Amino acid sequence: MGTPEIFPDDITSFNDRHEFTVSGRRFVIERLWAGETLDSVAVWLPEQQTVFTGNWAGAIHGAMPNFYTARGDRQRSLPGWLVQCDARLAREPELLITGHEQPISGKDRIRAELGKVRDAVRHLHNETVRGMDEGRTLSEMMAQICLPAELQLRDGRSRERWVVRAVYEEYAGWFRHERTSELYASSQSEIWPDIVAGLGGAETVAAMASQALAKGDAERALHFIEMATHVAPDSVRVREVEIAVLETLANASGLHAFDLLGWLEGRIAIACRVVAQ
Repeated sequence: MGTPEIFPDDITSFNDRHEFTVSGRRFVIERLWAGETLDSVAVWLPEQQTVFTGNWAGAIHGAMPNFYTARGDRQRSLPGWLVQCDARLAREPELLITGHEQPISGKDRIRAELGKVRDAVRHLHNETVRGMDEGRTLSEMMAQICLPAELQLRDGRSRERWVVRAVYEEYAGWFRHERTSELYASSQSEIWPDIVAGLGGAETVAAMASQALAKGDAERALHFIEMATHVAPDSVRVREVEIAVLETLANASGLHAFDLLGWLEGRIAIACRVVAQ
């Protein structure tokens, strides 16, 4: 059968696009720098109308892409991703192959499903930029901006509020213009022992967390219990309240927010080890 053709070994890099032919089949490689890694690429087979994107749009097709992960990673560009998504859709591919799950077949289906993800990302982007122009704080926007019913996506690894934060920080950077202390090295947690002592001790602050939880405000409870556990990490009572807070947050996630749920379960496991001692 002869020696098969391979990718030319003298090509080690390219800027945005590179074309080559192997065994009579044309390949177009295009850089997708707004995806999971800076060196992500799409492989386009023009004659077959097939595109391979890997995890550029996330690990789960039809879910919100990960523009920042809970495990920690570089931030990815929303406006860059939107431009790249429009370019993929403009090709009207007949087959879309991602990094996971089965290939997506049919240009109408691809246009509808990937187009909906694009519209959802664009909605969160535009609403966040509008909120920034109006002078709203990051926390206000994270709490208030969400997708309308017609743009709801599959459960996935990202949260709408994380996308809002990713947009904000891509444009504004890390200085939120909310507190002068943002510009200095000391963290808020450095004064938590003084605050906890002033409120009556770690168990008292844990009780405040319980009260907030009883009123249905799990996020407020989280702030209290983080102060208490910082000061008294070996307190069984404090850790019991922490478990209750974290379990409430986990249940509120619908148990489908994979990255968020993984983080919460990890923190619950740590607290459970203290209680079990």
